[in-house]
Amino acid sequence: MPTDHGLSDGNHILIEHMPILSHRRTTTISTEGVAASSTIILYARHPRPGAVKTRLARDIGDEAAAAVYAHLLDHALAELRTLASRMRVVIDAASQDDVPPLRDRAPWVADVRTQCTGDIGERMAHGLGRA
Repeated sequence: MPTDHGLSDGNHILIEHMPILSHRRTTTISTEGVAASSTIILYARHPRPGAVKTRLARDIGDEAAAAVYAHLLDHALAELRTLASRMRVVIDAASQDDVPPLRDRAPWVADVRTQCTGDIGERMAHGLGRA
């Protein structure tokens, strides 16, 4: 089941989507009543073996875990692409090394930038401040 965390300041929506493998549930994002000036921020990593889904990798291996993450990332990006004409979509990459491959994976997003350091709350507040 997906785990979603979000913040909003009234003009921007900040969503962190950390999907957990699930075959029967999909996540959709409702934009009813959302202003066209809104921004959605996706927090992501490039699906590099050994760097993503590390707990899952203990059971299925680094390559397979990276493939799962790539599938989930592509699904999230496909959902967000449907919103790109109505709002600004940006990716906050986990590291500077993740920026170029994420930009290549989603050239249609408004921006791909590097997250700040800190815990998830600090990173989300910083992302919202830059939105």
